[in-house]
Amino acid sequence: MSRSNSLTLLTFPYPPLEKPYDQGPGGRVRVGIGSKLARGPGRIPSCFRLLTALFLPLGMFWVSEAGASAAVSPADRRAEETYRQALERTYIHGITDQLAQQVLGVDAVPLLRRLLLDPGFPRRDNVVAFLAHLDSGDATRDLLAFLAHPPAGWSAPEEDRALLLAPVALGHIARRGDTRALDVLLGMTGEEGDAPRPAGEGYPAPLRADLTEMALRGLAFSGMPAARDRLLDISHERIRVRGDGRDLSLSALRSLDLFRELHEDPSPPNALEPGPRPGPPVVPEIFDTQARVHDNALTYANHVDVPSPMGDTRLDAVLENSSLRAGRADHVGDVACCITVSRSGTAGSFGIPGDGLDIVDDGTEMSSVLNNGVGRIKVVRAINHCGGPGSNIIGCGQTPGDGIAVVRLGSENDERFSGCTSTATIQAWAIPPISGTSCSASSPAATTA
Repeated sequence: MSRSNSLTLLTFPYPPLEKPYDQGPGGRVRVGIGSKLARGPGRIPSCFRLLTALFLPLGMFWVSEAGASAAVSPADRRAEETYRQALERTYIHGITDQLAQQVLGVDAVPLLRRLLLDPGFPRRDNVVAFLAHLDSGDATRDLLAFLAHPPAGWSAPEEDRALLLAPVALGHIARRGDTRALDVLLGMTGEEGDAPRPAGEGYPAPLRADLTEMALRGLAFSGMPAARDRLLDISHERIRVRGDGRDLSLSALRSLDLFRELHEDPSPPNALEPGPRPGPPVVPEIFDTQARVHDNALTYANHVDVPSPMGDTRLDAVLENSSLRAGRADHVGDVACCITVSRSGTAGSFGIPGDGLDIVDDGTEMSSVLNNGVGRIKVVRAINHCGGPGSNIIGCGQTPGDGIAVVRLGSENDERFSGCTSTATIQAWAIPPISGTSCSASSPAATTA
């Protein structure tokens, strides 16, 4: 074989050599397979050429990786740690566009995309919710990969919620102009319903129908004409979507109502109709000066479709910790409340399989859950509406009233903090999973549950 037929793998600068070495223009030596370069004084052995071809690229890769690692500044590391801490917080009232910009901002999107597929990250529900309110299309492919292959399954409450939130996140992203996200939602709600399916054995068939329902909700958030047309077609049964035996035309009709609420101008008010009624008078803050401790016995029930229901032992630990936090002052201005909360009776259940009340999507469903008399606290899978649409809402309660809806968290420590929802107060923006947060009535940004 002649030198002209050799296969060039790599070229690199080298001092000029005498012929007959395989020397290219400018003193660059071609190292190839099949070159017939003779051994001898001043000549390059074939083993050297082979080793150079194999290991020089590895050395170049190592140098580039080391340089990239060194390029991460301490400020960047601190920013990433701040982002991670924010993502592990519990946002009782869910995530909004305003909160997402305030807490993270668009600079956090690359990290969110990485954490979305990181099997070890514990709060994937927050990751998906923040992507919904920050991303403009970069994460669409990542969300599809997540829907097809959830990195940590779907048995944990946060993982289950993250899956349900993903189609809704695609709707928000489509609203910002990403056509691919809209195409995915239209595909998921088509005649055949090609919703991405999580991999692995034991995948529950009803979850496919849940994803389709969430895709209908995603279409509502997109605000696009094609989305409105699809919702109209399904609600009028011109398109029949498979839904594990469910009538998805009703879900499409509810999503169409949400579309109109979010994107269409409301009808002008009737001049003959009375104006809004005045709200209740503002009650000034009153400090708890009672010496007696009042115990509040709480009943509770899980919806029958909740994959990881609350149990008595876990609830006892949550309520005990909630009582401790309510009964102490943790910071200046905090007031210890003379109350305790405890479990009354054992776990109940409500709803029927497939009734849709395990995922609360609108005010009607929320009223049905809150007004169910089986227990004061009702445990559901996801809350997407509490006085208005929201993303990844943790708890919602009647004010005034005694009905409360909550979702579960995988970590007992996190659930102890979210247990404040079922006692006197909750923080309006976030409860960090660290010691020192109080559920007392005078806590900063506290609201009555």
